Amino acid sequence: MHGLVQRMATTANTAIKLEFQVDGIEYLVKNFTDDDILVALGEDPDQSDYVLIPSECAQVVAILKRNYLGIKGTSKVTIIPSGDSEKGVEVQCIRC
Repeated sequence: MHGLVQRMATTANTAIKLEFQVDGIEYLVKNFTDDDILVALGEDPDQSDYVLIPSECAQVVAILKRNYLGIKGTSKVTIIPSGDSEKGVEVQCIRC
């Protein structure tokens, strides 16, 4: 397990599975690559759970919530990059 911020290089079409020390409900995902990435939260996300983040963009990815009471977070984030990049992606847990 790692801290609240993680950065990884990417390899095209190779899933990156990040695990954090906390169960978060919101993660800031930064795409430093020249290609799109797909991002999903949770242990084994369904294909429909992924959101697309375009090249050189960032997005907050959150667990659906009606209120914060009783919501179970996740310590796992999965990223599927479209291309190779040494700069890669950076993920930060912003709400636990």
